[in-house]
Amino acid sequence: MVRRKLLTRYQAPRIYKGQTDYLTLGDYVILDSIGKGGMGLVFLAEHRRMGRRVALKTLSAMIVEDEVQLKRFQQEVRATAKLSHPNIVTAYDAGESKGIHYFVMEFVEGDDLSRTVKQHGPLAVNMAVEFVLHVARGLKYAHDHPIITADT
Repeated sequence: MVRRKLLTRYQAPRIYKGQTDYLTLGDYVILDSIGKGGMGLVFLAEHRRMGRRVALKTLSAMIVEDEVQLKRFQQEVRATAKLSHPNIVTAYDAGESKGIHYFVMEFVEGDDLSRTVKQHGPLAVNMAVEFVLHVARGLKYAHDHPIITADT
């Protein structure tokens, strides 16, 4: 089924083992696991009707049980939804499904900077400066539109 592209390499073993918790959330089909943060897991997902691939951030059960952390997550969702800038990922949606809180954001194709440096070594100065400028522009915009994130 993977070869025929009916299932992804993430989905197939979970279905085989009967582990279906993280195969769909709301209107999203989970395609792959792409990261883990301080608050929970991040998945590559696809909206069922729109066919848009997104990054879907979930909250761990431990965080959901902590009212302060849950409130911080909800603040992050609301604050991020107000930001619109080319150097900041776009927030698309947020919700809860099967007791799992999630936040849906623009999926940006490619490796993160940490992985790139680990694989290829230090960046050339001009490339490093270019990356820093992009980050600085996004941070400046966010600073001008004060937000509180769940990871601060």
